[in-house]
Amino acid sequence: MGAQPPDRKQVLEQLDRILRTGDFERSARISQFLKFIVHKTLDGEAEDIKGYTLGVEVFDKPENFDPDTDATVRVEATRLRKALTIYYHEDGKNDPLIITIPKGSYKPVFIENTPRTTSENASNDNDDHVQKFIYFGIATLCLLLLAIGINRAHMPETAEESVNEQIAPKRYIPVVVIAPFDPIGGPEAENLAHSMERRLTTNLRRFKFLRALRLDTVTEYETFVQKTASLKRTPDTHYAIEGMIRLKDNTVSANIRVLDLEKTTFVWSYEESFPYDEQTVEDDLEELSGSVASQLSSAYGVFFNLEQERIDSNPDNPLSKHYICYLKF
Repeated sequence: MGAQPPDRKQVLEQLDRILRTGDFERSARISQFLKFIVHKTLDGEAEDIKGYTLGVEVFDKPENFDPDTDATVRVEATRLRKALTIYYHEDGKNDPLIITIPKGSYKPVFIENTPRTTSENASNDNDDHVQKFIYFGIATLCLLLLAIGINRAHMPETAEESVNEQIAPKRYIPVVVIAPFDPIGGPEAENLAHSMERRLTTNLRRFKFLRALRLDTVTEYETFVQKTASLKRTPDTHYAIEGMIRLKDNTVSANIRVLDLEKTTFVWSYEESFPYDEQTVEDDLEELSGSVASQLSSAYGVFFNLEQERIDSNPDNPLSKHYICYLKF
């Protein structure tokens, strides 16, 4: 690695290379995030790069934004770090400059990328293959243990146990119901609400060991609630996501909540607003749904932590342990 810090021109050229590829072309949020922190640093204002500043100036949060209770900046920082890692493993592996964001900070670091020799490349490639093999092996083992556990759990030893199994099935993989979002603001708000439901369902389904079900109509959701009599008695659905999309004064506001159906309590909520632009609103909804899905379903996200709490309260259930093991890898 070079001892001298790169000059402004080098950094801006590297920033431009990054922004024209992969995840950055598809995501205006992480692109804006990266541009903001790079320019702030080059302008000698790195000390201003804080969670509150990013929330207000990059993600259009209100002045009363609290980064301790609103995880938007932390989630987007995680997405940005992952996108940079992928970039430098693929398109940018031979770039002259590395832009990285150390964990625990939002300030970028610029490092000269010393070209590796052929033998070094081969060695590192082998290391990557070995590491991927190890992770794959661990994940496969966790999956196998979970499959064996589920199989055994569905083999009752007695008739009484068989009846109990039908009445109250054991809990293995979280099942999430996405309820119809309430539209406020006329027909266009209704279209936005339906789009948000679809996009959120699709993004949730990208996460391993989580089942996302969408109820297409309010009537269907009301029937779902009525059938359970009490949400607490729902044996095969664990969380419900409900929300509201408001269109007013050319601003789209979203309010999203997660209900734990076993505890009958709301365990998470999220609000975000952005300017309404007919040309970009679908992209904005995709960004929002992706961010929400990541906060909820990624490793160490909302569902992960809730499931971990269940394990802690029921340590004798090996299936939950295998589920957490698989999630971690």
